[in-house]
Amino acid sequence: MHGTAGFDVRLFRVWRFDLRAGFTIDGARDYLNWGFGFGVWH
Repeated sequence: MHGTAGFDVRLFRVWRFDLRAGFTIDGARDYLNWGFGFGVWH
């Protein structure tokens, strides 16, 4: 069995830009990978 999940959330707005944070996770038996990131969207 294998599963993946993630989310992306807007933290706040600066001028015309959104600062966002995201998290992803990917897992299976004997395997786990995760990631965390920040980004700016216009």
